[in-house]
Formats: sequence, C-alpha cells, structure tokens
Amino acid sequence: MNQVSQKLKRLLFVAFTDRQLSRLCEHIFNIEADKMELNWESAFATLVESHEVESPFAQETQEALGENSTSDKHGRPITIEDLNQCDLLVLLDTPNAACSDFGKRFANWKGQVEHWNISGSDPVQDVRSRVSKLVITLILKGGKRAPLAPPSQPVTADSGKPALAGTAKVSLDAKGRKGKKVTTVSALALDEAQLEKLATDLKHLCGSGGTVKDGVIEIQGDQRDRILSELQKRGYKAKRAGG
Repeated sequence: MNQVSQKLKRLLFVAFTDRQLSRLCEHIFNIEADKMELNWESAFATLVESHEVESPFAQETQEALGENSTSDKHGRPITIEDLNQCDLLVLLDTPNAACSDFGKRFANWKGQVEHWNISGSDPVQDVRSRVSKLVITLILKGGKRAPLAPPSQPVTADSGKPALAGTAKVSLDAKGRKGKKVTTVSALALDEAQLEKLATDLKHLCGSGGTVKDGVIEIQGDQRDRILSELQKRGYKAKRAGG
C-alpha cells in the first residue's frame, strides 16, 4: 500500500513485574495493528525491575512469541519519558498497591490509562481477545492510517493525457493565412515531444496537414468538433474558444 510516512500513536503495555506478559501484549497488538493498518504502534515495560521474576505465563507466552521469545529484549522500569511519548497506557495485572505507587511516582502525568487483568487459564487467548476489542475501539475513534493518493507522475507522450491540470483551447484561425482556415490547439501542458506526438495523431485523425508552432498545434481546416471530441476521449479538459 502506498502510504505517506505518518507519525504513529504509541501504546505502552506495562506489567507489574512480568515482562513476558507485557511483551506478549506488544507482540500481538503490533501484528493486529499492522494487519488493520492502524496509525498505532506499541512498546512494553514493567513497573519494577523484572530480570529475576519468573512469569506464571512463561510457557504460554514463549510459545506465542516464537522466535521473539529469545530476542534481546529486557523488561525495564517505566520512566516519565516513556509516559510522555505514549498516547495510551495499559497496566497489566497490577495490584492496587502498585497502581497507587504508580500514581504517586507519576502524579503529573495525566494520560489515558486502561487496566487489564489477564486470565491465568488461557492468557494468550485472553490477550488476543482484549487486543481485538481494543483495535476495534481505536478504529472507531479514527485510528486507521490515512490513505494516500498515488503520487503524480510525468505523463509520457504515449499516454495522450495532460501532465498538468488546465483546459486546452480549440480555436479556428484564418488571420494572415490568405483565407485558409486552421484549427489551433493551445494551452496544453505538454512538452515539445508530447506536442509533436499529439499533433501527428490529430493530423492522421483529420486527414489534414498540420504543424506545431510556439507550443500551439495547428491542423489545416475547420476540425474543431473532431479535435475537441478526440481530446476529451483522451482525458484532456478542452473547450472551444473564439467564434
């Protein structure tokens, strides 16, 4: 998908001490966010040091994380910098006392917080279910990435379409031509090669001679209706000008 680089909103999963659980939430959310094209990404942390804490969900989370379970990611205590960079905080299995301590440590932070208590019987499925509901909520609140129109590209002579916005003018001119009429096509946003190619096509269409002078196509005879119709078929904006 063609997307412009957008600043993603940040979701932070924070467990009390269980870095495996917070990593599991991060892993599942980022997969879903990418699949649903959300303008969100997630990260993980813990409230306290967690290197020596054995996760009660260790086996389930390692199976769900797969190769990611052996990556060099370490649970680290959350900092005020983490909070200032996040748009939504999810506290995981956090005791009331720890929540109270969190509120005191970061009293000046007033961001949005959710609390998830993960089921011990099937933690992976519980996380997936909660993430799915959160993703739907974020989508309903406008959390999808904005679609991007394809970038404009120079139009080749073969395309027969104008490279820039504008309206071509199709006129009949007989001044200074000893009474001979020519149909002129002006105000086309094409380079010289493109004008020559279009002029050749119009000459074949009309069965008449013609040329290109000073960025204006000239076709012998009154060919206005035929040329106007052909230009419009090719995607040009064109109008009759003059008499």
